[in-house]
Amino acid sequence: MMKKLSSLLLCLVFGIIFIGCDKHYNTESNKDQKNISLVDLYKEGEDYYLGTNGKEKDYKHAFEIFKKVAEQGHTKAQVDLAQMYYDGVGTSTNYEQAFFWLEKAAKSEEPAAFYNLGVMYKEGKYVKQNNARALKYFEQSAKKRIFGSSIYFRNDVLSG
Repeated sequence: MMKKLSSLLLCLVFGIIFIGCDKHYNTESNKDQKNISLVDLYKEGEDYYLGTNGKEKDYKHAFEIFKKVAEQGHTKAQVDLAQMYYDGVGTSTNYEQAFFWLEKAAKSEEPAAFYNLGVMYKEGKYVKQNNARALKYFEQSAKKRIFGSSIYFRNDVLSG
């Protein structure tokens, strides 16, 4: 009787361990699926924005997709959403929201966010015009090799 009980206990312990491992594996798998879904959804937003891969250009739909993905922490979507707010594409122009999303993306070291924050400070959109701060952001974007940031820096910030 004791032998059966210890065998049962041993099976129970191994069962819990394996079930626990399986749950951990499934959790990791679900995280990967969530990330893949965000990437796929972001790409779909790009397709609607650009009118590629069989999608007709639909800026409002692209805006909705980018917003959904940006809210989930996708930094490229945050930058694209900010650009749409800045330019008033697919939504009304809203520099405050553009700044909000760019700051969020910059906290995650998204290179394009640094460049666009530099532009906002250079042009004084939503924020007080500040060449020193613009320069800081352009330098950060240039370090990340964002095309145009060093050109913008040389031509506009230093001359103006």
